[in-house]
Amino acid sequence: MNIKYKIIKSKKRKRTTTIQISEFGKIMVRTPYNQTFKTTEKILINNKKWILQKLETLKKLNIKQKKYTNGSELLYRGKKILVKLENSKSTRTKINLAENNLIIKNGNTLKSNKIKEVITKWIKKEAKNIITNRVEYYTNFLNLKYKKIYIKNVKTIWGSCSSRKNLNFNYKLVMAPHNIIDYVVIHEVCHLVHQNHSKSFWSLVKSIDPNFKEHKKWLHENGHNLTL
Repeated sequence: MNIKYKIIKSKKRKRTTTIQISEFGKIMVRTPYNQTFKTTEKILINNKKWILQKLETLKKLNIKQKKYTNGSELLYRGKKILVKLENSKSTRTKINLAENNLIIKNGNTLKSNKIKEVITKWIKKEAKNIITNRVEYYTNFLNLKYKKIYIKNVKTIWGSCSSRKNLNFNYKLVMAPHNIIDYVVIHEVCHLVHQNHSKSFWSLVKSIDPNFKEHKKWLHENGHNLTL
């Protein structure tokens, strides 16, 4: 099959093979540890039509999406920061935030889609750290337990809480002001107590975030701007 992909074998995986395609078109195939390459190749060939359609859809989306170059603006925790590209002797990309500048260092000239990929990985890492910290704070405050935190790329919601007490958050939430991040975290943490939107649920939210209605309204009116 003339498509580049990466195989990730797992001893925990018994039978199923999963094909995942990132928003940048990278294909990862998760397989059982002892599965042969021939079997994996056959599964990919059987799913070739779906893979090609997915890659074509992503290609069209990427054409419409924002291009990142030196000096581009980016939202982070409610503030605009600037993307700064700097040359380095190493071909390994390094990224760090210095005041209001997100500095990306690399020895090669980075294409716009590669810059976006680097920024997205950084945003996801920041989201994981910041959101986890806030979840820990509020669950300790309410003396609650959760199972796992997942940071996802979703388009329609900012957060959710499963019946298994897993907390899910949209990684782009970290682009919002800190009080909005806290509102979404509080909302989902309160679902650990009430798996609904009853009066009891909203009373608990209000007891922690008295201005939750303003924060909810802000997210409704400005959420579309939190995008890469």
